[in-house]
Amino acid sequence: MPKTIKAIYENGVLKPLDKPDIIEHQQVELLILSKEGLVTTPSPVLKVIDYLKRGPFPKRSPEEMGKDLEIDLD
Repeated sequence: MPKTIKAIYENGVLKPLDKPDIIEHQQVELLILSKEGLVTTPSPVLKVIDYLKRGPFPKRSPEEMGKDLEIDLD
């Protein structure tokens, strides 16, 4: 089962911030997600989600709704 372990990279080594629940010399696979690389500005998908939360929905074409969101639907 996947686990999330926060770590810091120092002197060429990933160091867990908390003790991981693994045994010595156990092989694991790492998926690196940098905090700096995460979403910093709203993507078009997030804009659409925010738009849909506003409801009720007007009877308009997708192109007209795209103009509201400043999204090119082509």
